[in-house]
Amino acid sequence: GGVGGDQSAPGYGGLDYWVIKADALGNKQWDRTFGGSNHDALYSLYATTDGGCVVGGYSESPISGNKTTAGFGGPMDAWVLKLDASGNKEWEQVHGGNANDHVESIIQTRDGGYMFGAESYVGTGGNKTSAGIGQINYWVVKLDASGAKQWERIEGGGVDLIYSVSEASDGGYVLGG
Repeated sequence: GGVGGDQSAPGYGGLDYWVIKADALGNKQWDRTFGGSNHDALYSLYATTDGGCVVGGYSESPISGNKTTAGFGGPMDAWVLKLDASGNKEWEQVHGGNANDHVESIIQTRDGGYMFGAESYVGTGGNKTSAGIGQINYWVVKLDASGAKQWERIEGGGVDLIYSVSEASDGGYVLGG
């Protein structure tokens, strides 16, 4: 995409993340695009306690456009961005192995960090250390407040597609797919 219609933020090539902030009456306050020279697709957005949001999906782009973090050769890597209340990027992180990985669900956790659930093809590499079983697994990654990985876990054994991650009242997490 690019500037035109309701989009006032420029595109960077291929698909881009497009985030829009509206007020309580639905009036657009701002919109922002994030991406590189190839395809980058947003799958999940979560409003954070500081008035911003955390977003996740995938990136196939090298460092280009306004993407400043290199991928791991997935060709599809999980790409997570934290935006402030004005839509400015506070940080970005790429997570993935040597095969495709993409965020399906992302949340802010009670400790001020974040967690995402991704669909991940079996194998390690990059910053993914859990190999998995079968073809596609749930890949659950816990991040601290700055987006650095604290821990990861693989669940599954065949073709397992995660769609939702939630924090339970007992401090654990619930996964669904």
